[in-house]
Formats: sequence, C-alpha cells, structure tokens
Amino acid sequence: CGKPMKFKRRFCVCLISGLALVAFLLLRSTVDEREASDYQGDALRRAVGVHFGRHHVPDTPPSIPSNARKSELDQSQQQKQSTPPRANMQLVEQTATIEAQKNMVTVATQPSPWKLFSSWVTSHQLYTAKSLQSDAMVHILHAMSTLKIERALVGYKGTQLKATFILAGQQKVVFKPMRYTRDTVITGDPYAGYDRHNAEIAAFHLDGYPTIIWSYSSNSSLLFSILGFRRAPPVAGRTVNLTREVIPLSEKKLRDTFFTQDGNNCFYGVCYYCKKSDPACAKGPIMEGSVTLWLPEHLKLKTWHHPWRRTYVQGRKARWEIDQKYCALVQQQPLFQKGRRLLDIFDTAVFDYLIGNADRHRYETFAKDGDNGMLLLLDNAKSFGNPNHDEWSILAPIYQCCKIRRSTRAKLLDLSKGSKSLGALIREATSVDLVAPILTDAHFDAVDRRLAKVLKLVNDCIDKRGEEAVLTNDYL
Repeated sequence: CGKPMKFKRRFCVCLISGLALVAFLLLRSTVDEREASDYQGDALRRAVGVHFGRHHVPDTPPSIPSNARKSELDQSQQQKQSTPPRANMQLVEQTATIEAQKNMVTVATQPSPWKLFSSWVTSHQLYTAKSLQSDAMVHILHAMSTLKIERALVGYKGTQLKATFILAGQQKVVFKPMRYTRDTVITGDPYAGYDRHNAEIAAFHLDGYPTIIWSYSSNSSLLFSILGFRRAPPVAGRTVNLTREVIPLSEKKLRDTFFTQDGNNCFYGVCYYCKKSDPACAKGPIMEGSVTLWLPEHLKLKTWHHPWRRTYVQGRKARWEIDQKYCALVQQQPLFQKGRRLLDIFDTAVFDYLIGNADRHRYETFAKDGDNGMLLLLDNAKSFGNPNHDEWSILAPIYQCCKIRRSTRAKLLDLSKGSKSLGALIREATSVDLVAPILTDAHFDAVDRRLAKVLKLVNDCIDKRGEEAVLTNDYL
C-alpha cells in the first residue's frame, strides 16, 4: 500500500492481504485444536490402559457379545463403511472417547482393596471363606506390591530394622528389607539372625493363601487356605527404587538414616538394635523387601507374654525348658482354663514349628475381644532360617500338654495325604509373588519333614492318653 499507488489500487491490495491473513489464522487454529484433541485422546487411552503389576489379573473375563449387541456392532460397521473418511474419523474418535470414559468409571467404582480387607476381619479370622472363592486376595496383594508410596516413616517399635510405607488410599504397610540371599543358612541360636523378608511372605502363604485340597474327613475336594488358621495378615514381595520412591517422601527421622556405600543406597532406620554400621543395602537404588498389610486402625491390639517364651539370656533357661510338668502350672491360670487361648497357642506351636520360628516370645490379640481374642500370627520373619534343623522345643506346648484341636489334626492329616506335599503347595502358592522364588527347595523339603514329626507327636500322645483326652473341640 505504498504512496505511488492510486487510492483504489491501494485499498484493494490491502483488503486482499487482510483476508488472506484471516484465512491463515483460522486454518492454524483448526490444526492446533486437532493436535490438542489427538494428544488428549492418547493421554486418556494411556491412562485407561494402565493396570497394576506385571501379573495383572482382570476383574472379569471378556464377555461374548449378545445377539442384540452383535446387531448393534453390525449396524455400526455398516455406518462406518458408508461414512465419508473425515466423518468416519470423527466417529471413531467419539466412540473411543466414550469407551475410555466408561472404562475410567469402572476403574473408579471398583471397591478399595483396603476397605475390602477391612470388611473381612472378624474376632475369629482375618479373612473369610468367601474371600478365598474369588480373586479378591490376589488383587489386594497386587495393590500392596504396586500402588504408589505416598509417605515413608520409621517402623513401629521393635528390635529389627523396618519402615512404614503409606500407600495410595492411606493404607499402612510394614516394609522389611532383604538382608540375606535365598540360599543363606542361619546357624546358632534358634532365634539368630536378622528378620527374613521372604519368611514373612512364605508364612502368610502357608496360613492363608487359597488352594484346592482334598479333604479326607468330608471325602471331597475343597478350596482352603493351606493351613487354614487365617490369622496371619497378607504379605507380598515388593521392589522399590529408594532414590525415586522412598527417600524424597521420607520423614526426616527416617531420611537421616540413608547413605551411599559402594554405589548402593543403604539405610539403618530407627529401632533398638539399628545402627549405621549394620545397614540394609540395595543393589544400586533398587531394594527388595516384603510389605505386610497393617490391620484396620480401629482394631487396637493387646500384647501378651507367651507362657512358653525364652529368656534370651545365654546359659539361662526358662522354667518350661527344665520342668516337664510346666503345662499344669499354665492351666491353673484363669486365662487358659476356658475359651480359645490355650488351643490357639497349640495351633501357633504347629505353625511355628513348620516354618522354624522359635522367636514367639509374645503375641497379640484384638483388645476389644478381651480374654477371648484370637492369637494373631504377626512377625514371622525369624522363620525359614535353617532348613537342616528342626527346633523341637517350639512344640513344647503340645508335647507337655498333649492336647490339640481335633480340626487342626484333621487339616494336618489332609495335608499329609494329599496328591501334593505341603512343601509343594507352599511352592505353588508363593510362585505368584512378584519377588518369587521365595524359598529354596531345601525349605520345602524341611516343611514336609516337620509335618510328619508333628503328626507322629500327636499320635504318640493319643497312644499314651487316648483320643478323647488329646483331641478337643475349638473351645475349652
């Protein structure tokens, strides 16, 4: 629009240039909107496609379309074929968006794994028979292994190194780090060594993981927990990146115990025996461990001294170790004269002997249940230390009292006569864990050997005192 031009020419040229600029801007805006829409659609599809864990278990099997649904699909296909390419693309995008939104609603409306577990807990068991008839327990274990860590705190009071993680959904889990390789054999005192994270995992699977077992008492194949007490809380293996997932989210008291040694992240935590010279170290930033589900917060625990506890003093024995009539003294106490407590101690002796846990110096019950509370199988990490040794003293409650629940003996008999050995069942159950294999073959063989010894002890008591004196119902 320069000065030499006449006014009309200048006006026309400026008008044409202005229209061209407006057209260009409109075209560019359309392209930007298209790219933004495509990006959002991709992001939505990625969000819907995410699922927990490398061994994802679908909530429901894929359904077969009904006749009505097939008709809808056929009509949709015909519509797509007769639709112009541009309109067809819009239809595909709209359909994908609608399906993605439906999937997101489904994911959002699934019950919380933490609320689900809390709903199972009763005064008699931590999970029900109903929970074994679905994949609900599998989903809970996967959530424990994979959900985001939102905070990391020092572990609860005790002598052993641990940390507390707060997972998405405000669920506490207790993290116990790996301290030994799988083939390490712990020698010395029966309670020697650090906590073994893999022992926590295996102990839970022995008590509570669902499997099909032939029941000789009912002459049928039933879905059971392996041992079936259902008093050990869920435990799962987990690997964490300390640099990314834990240290930045740790409270100061825990964060101050992290350091680097030989290129590996280490920490020593806060506990009675915790010190910097004795840390747990990862491989680089990656640390393996176990996570134990914290029991529902509203259920407070009460701690009791185990009547058959050790002195933990070198050269000094407890009374039960030198007095073979000790059971009579225990039975004089009102707590053990009626109800379930003494029988729970017998069950726990069987459980601990099978896993090699000689460190049950105290136990917990739900405070609200008073003297009638079930004995919870917590803190099983001092087990599976030495597969070459069977610590007979763990069975002192049974060989001194010569009593056991009739139902417990029936379970042990079923396990001894099954098509798969007890060790094979534990191997099969633990194989689904994210840090499997959990135990070596030597430990599976040890469990089978110990099962035979428990049954022989019970049979010896029956031969000596008679079945009616030895076998009892579920309550005294």
